Amino acid sequence: AQQIKLNVLPEDYPIKLILLRKCIKQLEKLKQFGSHQFVHDCIDSIANGAFKTARYEGVPPADLNAVSEAYKLFITQAINLSLPKDQVLADLTTLGLSSETSNAVWEAITARKAEVKESLTAQQATINQNYLKDFDWKMNLSLASDKISKMRQTLLLVELRVHQNLKGEDKYVTIEFTKDELDSFIATLEGINQELLKLKA
Repeated sequence: AQQIKLNVLPEDYPIKLILLRKCIKQLEKLKQFGSHQFVHDCIDSIANGAFKTARYEGVPPADLNAVSEAYKLFITQAINLSLPKDQVLADLTTLGLSSETSNAVWEAITARKAEVKESLTAQQATINQNYLKDFDWKMNLSLASDKISKMRQTLLLVELRVHQNLKGEDKYVTIEFTKDELDSFIATLEGINQELLKLKA
């Protein structure tokens, strides 16, 4: 896939980029519920960790959670980096949102910027208390979206079980990888491991 540059990700974060590329544009499919409302629900979940899926009847919770995680990432990055409106809107356009939806996202970010900053500050003290407790994986075969194409694509679904000490409960995060994305992810992990070995040397 063609590499893109985002203002919200000034450094190279392959997994975060994959999440944003896959999920940010999915908000267009949720417009019937209100783009503005969805973003506010995402901001609510930054503070309490629980996304309100009940109002989105007919949409699989797993899909909602993936999109909400992408927006939580985008919003926190935009606020932490103090990005101006033009850069935020440029990123959202690059990620596939219409002008109307992009502006709805920006308005929600602007309205609740102080609240998000306060929540992030409170979470920073406990972030190191969370840890990966377990994981599971399975292979899935999906049909190509192009009706002309007869190709099938093998996908790897990885479910992470992260323990949250502050809440005393486990959170499940599911990530979907194509072969190329998995190769990139493994290369990233190998790079991290090399840096850790250097620290121990």
